Amino acid sequence: MHAIARAIETPPKPRHGTVTMDPYDIIAAIKKAGSSQKKIADAVNRSPTTVNHVIFGRASSRRIADEISRVTKIPVSKLWPGRYDDKK
Repeated sequence: MHAIARAIETPPKPRHGTVTMDPYDIIAAIKKAGSSQKKIADAVNRSPTTVNHVIFGRASSRRIADEISRVTKIPVSKLWPGRYDDKK
């Protein structure tokens, strides 16, 4: 397996020992809610790639995190504990 493929498939380790929700579980929750990364990206005027980077912890965006939380009905604090301040 190439290093690039490994980097894409392997989510980064959580920072500071926090346990985040598995990125693939987040994607499954989005699909179960009848949505997609593209729909979330369109709702927040960002690219699907950026949404994917947030899901996998390679980027952070409160706006995207809030939209994922709204769509899945899972609190941001459960999706990414400690990453985002609970205040909006």
